[in-house]
Amino acid sequence: MEREFGTKSYQPVKFDFFIIFEGAANMEYQRLFARKLPGNVLVSTYHTPMTIRQLAIELGVASVYLEDEIALLEQYGLLTALSGGRYQARLVIFTEEYMEEFFRMAEKSAVPKVGSILKDGLNKLPDLRKLQFIGSELEDNLLLWDLLFEMISGGWKLFQGRLEEEFQKNGLYWGGDICYGSTYEFGEDHPYRTDSFAGYCGVRSGYAASYADYGILPVRNRYTSYGEKIADSLDEVLGGNAVALVPVISKDQRDAIAAILGEEIVSFANLFESLYDCALSVMRVHAPGSVEEIIGPVLAKVLLFHTVGMIGAFAVRSGVLTIPEAGCPLGGFLYQASQESL
Repeated sequence: MEREFGTKSYQPVKFDFFIIFEGAANMEYQRLFARKLPGNVLVSTYHTPMTIRQLAIELGVASVYLEDEIALLEQYGLLTALSGGRYQARLVIFTEEYMEEFFRMAEKSAVPKVGSILKDGLNKLPDLRKLQFIGSELEDNLLLWDLLFEMISGGWKLFQGRLEEEFQKNGLYWGGDICYGSTYEFGEDHPYRTDSFAGYCGVRSGYAASYADYGILPVRNRYTSYGEKIADSLDEVLGGNAVALVPVISKDQRDAIAAILGEEIVSFANLFESLYDCALSVMRVHAPGSVEEIIGPVLAKVLLFHTVGMIGAFAVRSGVLTIPEAGCPLGGFLYQASQESL
């Protein structure tokens, strides 16, 4: 009699494992999911606990080979043994169903909120130009694009500060390693993706970059398309011998910019609070009850990664920011940084 196997035996799910860690990375931990089998064990047991025999049928793998994988997943706290020889995944998995519903729900209120924040930011540009930083003469649309991620990240830090005490109380994840999985893939033309980077990185000569590669921007307008050129021309720009492609800001000027845009940064913190509430309500529907206690801290750590590109797209959809026809870098700037912060 021919044995029937589950669909994952011939069409395994694409599972990505992510870890946000403090201190040294555990490379064994990260290499665990270089193979398809561990991830598919977690996906298979996410909503419904399964025995080794059930997993063997679902995955088309002999039980004896699954035992070692299950032991490793248990060791790392990603799989929990239940009664009756069953196992269930113990991590939050961002599925396609969750992500698409979250995006739909967020769109309803976030687009006008982002537009309102950026309109307020436009009104602050005359005060910002008085700081006379390199690049302060850029036109309104370009300058606001370049400062957008700084406002977003400032709001994110405020938002996290509001939740930190809550998650320290329950001792779950906060301040340590956070693991999560994803079966969701952004399409190449998805406007909410962040193609390569969103954050801070060292450049050279004591300077760092603050930028995001918003997926809504064509390649001709992404910061990373010009990253090497921006770094190579920095000394000439500082010496007044070349025109800056992006703003270049001193430590004092950066502090002054944060003060001038303080209200907008707070508004972004409030936006993240509403996005977090939205994500929480959607995830509670899509995630199993077995991970209920870790949904909050995981979303609080991960939300920025899923929303930076979305906010960039909302900025365009709101009509406040536009994408120029000409090729030029948008979405970031250089700032003077201490060696310790690089």
